[in-house]
Amino acid sequence: MPIRSILAVDDSRLARMMLREAVLKSRPECVFREAGTAEEALNATRQQIPDLFLIDLNMPGMNGIDLAMEISRIAPGVPMALLTANIQDKVKLRAESIGLIFLEKPISSDRLGALLAQLDV
Repeated sequence: MPIRSILAVDDSRLARMMLREAVLKSRPECVFREAGTAEEALNATRQQIPDLFLIDLNMPGMNGIDLAMEISRIAPGVPMALLTANIQDKVKLRAESIGLIFLEKPISSDRLGALLAQLDV
């Protein structure tokens, strides 16, 4: 299924802007929505489920892995990528154990484009 819509969840406005730019560089037709908190992300997901979630690990309140677990109850089977500069094996293994794609920050438009191409089936 082609990736036509993305929800980016990151408490950093700058990080969300950079993700938007990277996504729209490779997919100008993509609908890109943003959430600055886990609660905003859950509300947005309940309103409309995207084709892909891009989720920051470290956020105030609920972290990205816990958020992904909540999202998977609302939107089972929708791909999710965990974005983080925390490249500890423990974090990576936990993310992968629940089916998250692990992407190291900073995210380049080339790597994001490759992810989108990989997920398009």
